[in-house]
Amino acid sequence: MLIPLLLIGTFVCLFPLMLYCLFLAGLNNRPRPTLVPGSWDFAMVLLATAGFWMIGGPVVLAGFQEQTKHIFLRGSFATIRDHLHVRIWPWGLLWLAYFLLVVAASAWILRRRRTVTVLYQIDGESGHAAIEAALARSGWSWARQNNLYVVEGNSRAVLDVAVAPTLRTVALRWLPGGEAFHEPFAAALTEVLAGYASGENPVVGWLWTVAIVLFALMVFCVVLFVVFMMSLPR
Repeated sequence: MLIPLLLIGTFVCLFPLMLYCLFLAGLNNRPRPTLVPGSWDFAMVLLATAGFWMIGGPVVLAGFQEQTKHIFLRGSFATIRDHLHVRIWPWGLLWLAYFLLVVAASAWILRRRRTVTVLYQIDGESGHAAIEAALARSGWSWARQNNLYVVEGNSRAVLDVAVAPTLRTVALRWLPGGEAFHEPFAAALTEVLAGYASGENPVVGWLWTVAIVLFALMVFCVVLFVVFMMSLPR
């Protein structure tokens, strides 16, 4: 009984991760840089890892319950069905608390990511040039301090820039107090990026490779599942 459950769980974990790799490959293969709001960027990561926290967490919790572990390791489908009728409300509350924690943590991170913007398919030098052009287009005065931009408009704000050279990705985060600058700056940056062209990105090949490997693993899981179910006595 353990084998089909492991195969199903592995498939569920790998499928959204493969789709996420294909999504990133598409973003990094565009002819121009792409601006993605931070909340949407994290939402995609959340969906990509959904299988792990939807299945992995409950499996760990179930591992602490000896009766459940024994039934899933040695029981049959009928045994598991009968076990579900047993009163295990303390464990039910624990599982509910786990999922509420996941939802609350996700909502908190999504809220914090509202002032974040991620630029895909752009190098660090071009990213800084685009940022400075967008700041000038917005009519704000600014001063650069390494990876920080101190911006003066109707108020004062600080923009933190993080560059990932290998991935050709630039993340922009307005520090507390800069919320009012976020939307007008994103609009100006979108206009600026329309004039930029991006070259080939080696990350695309890596992502395709990972996606193909994940797809092969999923096919392997499906084949093993079918073989195992056909080998069961009828």
